Amino acid sequence: MPLCVKSPVNAKSSSVLRCHPFAAQLTLKYKTFETAEELFEYYSNLLKSATLNQELNEYEFNMVCALLKAGHYAAEEKQGGGVRKVHVCTHPEHSSRCFMLTRKDGSQVNQ
Repeated sequence: MPLCVKSPVNAKSSSVLRCHPFAAQLTLKYKTFETAEELFEYYSNLLKSATLNQELNEYEFNMVCALLKAGHYAAEEKQGGGVRKVHVCTHPEHSSRCFMLTRKDGSQVNQ
């Protein structure tokens, strides 16, 4: 089953969705996912159900950070000096929900 993440095509292009296979199971922090579809559904439901602009609770925060570390091509860049909190917001350019990270230095970046 693939794990799909956005990754750049080249230095001048925007990100595209790329899929990477993972074993029969993938454990992220507290939860084991049997399929990529199960993983996608979990995080999609979290995005849909979270109250906009409200900080995620500790469990959700840890799950989002685990996904960032395991599946984002620019995880280190996104984390910067560390992540202090995560909330769900509407992406300013795409009008869709996204996870917004607030770093320990107070700067923000979407995941």
